[in-house]
Amino acid sequence: MATREKKALIDTGADCCVIPETLRRELGIPPRGEARVSGVHGDDSRSYPTCYVDFTIGGINFRNIEVVSIPGEEYVILGRDVLNQKVLHADGPAQFFEFS
Repeated sequence: MATREKKALIDTGADCCVIPETLRRELGIPPRGEARVSGVHGDDSRSYPTCYVDFTIGGINFRNIEVVSIPGEEYVILGRDVLNQKVLHADGPAQFFEFS
């Protein structure tokens, strides 16, 4: 199984996690479905492929998480589907966070 270390953004307003389409292709992860995604204001709804990934954050493993694969996205985005599974401790000014 191929692995990569990537920077991620925590987005408490996002319903689900997102990965860059280039990362999905680079890792050879096949699409498994499709999700309709819209922006913050509900405009410009589009369909994007979904796939299932495993990832680790600070030693905590997340398995078989369905993510949306979006072209042009630069970062992995951690949405509420993952954030709601753990307690998040954040220090914004220090740009530090941890899950427990």
